[in-house]
Amino acid sequence: MVNESSHDHAHDHGGDATFDFFAARTAHLAWRQRIRDFLDGAEGLTEDEAVSHRDCKLGKWLYSFGLERYGNIPAMRTMEKEHEVLHATIRDIVRLKNEGNDTEAEARFADIEKLSGKIVFLLKQVEKAAA
Repeated sequence: MVNESSHDHAHDHGGDATFDFFAARTAHLAWRQRIRDFLDGAEGLTEDEAVSHRDCKLGKWLYSFGLERYGNIPAMRTMEKEHEVLHATIRDIVRLKNEGNDTEAEARFADIEKLSGKIVFLLKQVEKAAA
């Protein structure tokens, strides 16, 4: 993986509204790996840790500034919906695994892969449209 400076990928939209699209994409990839590690038994994870789509870093940005600033970009509205589905899926996986339904939890991981890929793609689209 290429180590790129997040400064090169940040767009300053004024005050505390700065959003680093590259960091957001990277965070999603890290979450996907965290779920993979959880399913492999390498990491514990509770439903509380699989926070609401409004409480993660991306969600806090979306609902405090992002939608207001970029809500006119179609990819932003689509990403908001996909992001909510992603968090619901993560909570389902954690619940299933913690209930001993490993096979079902593993099957749902394919959904995480698809959703995460969509969110990364949509973040790139929003960043491109906002540039």
